[in-house]
Amino acid sequence: MKIETKRLLLVPCTEENVNMVLEREQSVGNHIYQHIEKLQEDQSQFGWGPWLICNKENTIWIGDAG
Repeated sequence: MKIETKRLLLVPCTEENVNMVLEREQSVGNHIYQHIEKLQEDQSQFGWGPWLICNKENTIWIGDAG
């Protein structure tokens, strides 16, 4: 699941997506970790909560929404 615009890629906040952000030595807020914990307890929350926003050109994480 993803949303694309001309310049941006929005993906649901998952443990896998967050790990990709962290591998690039970028940081995420505590609310992201809290959402990951909720997802581990209840997979029905997938797609709800924060989405990660990336620049499509260089795939650098620029923020989150939701």
